[in-house]
Amino acid sequence: MQLARAPLAVEQLVETKLLQKIYDRAGLKFSTVDIPPLRANVQILAGEIDGEVGRPQKYFAENPGLMQITPAFYHFAVGLFARTGTGIRGTNEMSAYRIGAIRGMNYPLPGFAKSANVHLLNNPRDMYALLNEERVDLVVDSVFNGQAMIRSLGLHNIVLIAILEDVKIFHALGPKAPDVNQRLRRCITELESSGELETMIANVEAEVAQNYPYQGPARN
Repeated sequence: MQLARAPLAVEQLVETKLLQKIYDRAGLKFSTVDIPPLRANVQILAGEIDGEVGRPQKYFAENPGLMQITPAFYHFAVGLFARTGTGIRGTNEMSAYRIGAIRGMNYPLPGFAKSANVHLLNNPRDMYALLNEERVDLVVDSVFNGQAMIRSLGLHNIVLIAILEDVKIFHALGPKAPDVNQRLRRCITELESSGELETMIANVEAEVAQNYPYQGPARN
């Protein structure tokens, strides 16, 4: 099986490692290919790839052609990041600001997802470059990914200013994927019930945070 994951998104590295452990436990195998989220959905529905590593609940409501494997196998906080010294404190009057977000990731945008003030990017590296260059005022991102990008790119003038919500992540399979749904659901349920899943999440997050590979300036 071949699964898509979003390029450069650190939480997708965590999801990939977690899902690999789940697939191994279920006696299954998969490989990954880095594809921007919107393009991945097109290729899945066309049967070119079998699914995506992980997606939030909202994505399945908007894309009913995909199969949501329950229960969730991962969760993370989504927040707002800004440059220090801007005076932005939280989510009030967000329409006054230019917001950067990753195209197709379906994270919660504060009240005006279709506003012209929302700038959609294909990868988080470019998104944080725009924030650093003062071309956007805020970015919406997972807290884990944002903190990893800040460390690896040396953007110490960027900080987390608000938590929006905790997002549950589910494995996604396409209509033409092999029928492995019940095996995966049973495995995730057993890991969750035993408490082993949370231990796996903590260990994998620590491993990815320590070894995140992208270093150097945001732009050459």
